[in-house]
Amino acid sequence: LETQLEKGKRSGAWQADSARINSEIGALGAVNLAALEELETSQQRKTYLDAQSADLTEALTTLEDAIRRIDRETRERLVKIADIVGQTPVVRTLMNAIHTNRLHQAYLFTGSRGIGKTSIARIIAKAIRCPDTKWDGSWLRCCDQCPSCTEIARGNSVDVIEIDGASNNGVDHVREIRENAKFLPSAGSRKVYIIDEVHMLSTAAFNALLKTLEEPPPDR
Repeated sequence: LETQLEKGKRSGAWQADSARINSEIGALGAVNLAALEELETSQQRKTYLDAQSADLTEALTTLEDAIRRIDRETRERLVKIADIVGQTPVVRTLMNAIHTNRLHQAYLFTGSRGIGKTSIARIIAKAIRCPDTKWDGSWLRCCDQCPSCTEIARGNSVDVIEIDGASNNGVDHVREIRENAKFLPSAGSRKVYIIDEVHMLSTAAFNALLKTLEEPPPDR
């Protein structure tokens, strides 16, 4: 964890979190042996150790969330389809689907960390929503000037919703997605949901999302 957190030092976010993160690192593995020896029965010691374990688990979760956030903030994002390198078959398939208006209701991007899954999802969302997306014979190109393109680039589009599946992994969060999906997009023809770290959703949350994935409302 310390090695991974060192990579985040180039981000300004590190300065704000450094004291808290360092204290969490110091807490990992720290068990108060003196307090443990004062406990008389094995049951009391077990209860104490269980509480310590819960605290350490919470500290570890906090650190993993910090790593994930710093990594997202410091990574340089791709901005157009022509910038994508090394994913030619996938990109070509998606471009053809957009160009012929034969989109499916959901796409699952898989692969190791840092290969561009979220970046490609954003680019595809931009291509889907841009009213001036054009085919030049080799690539689909967005105008990058319309309100939809600029809002997606800034990350504040109300019709392209990004959700962190690692921290919003419960049934209640999925129910909120299902309720919001019923509403039409504020502009354009489609509303896009990008669920990052979707594998972190709980089993119950996946089951709650299944119906919406199989039969999404029109224009989603």
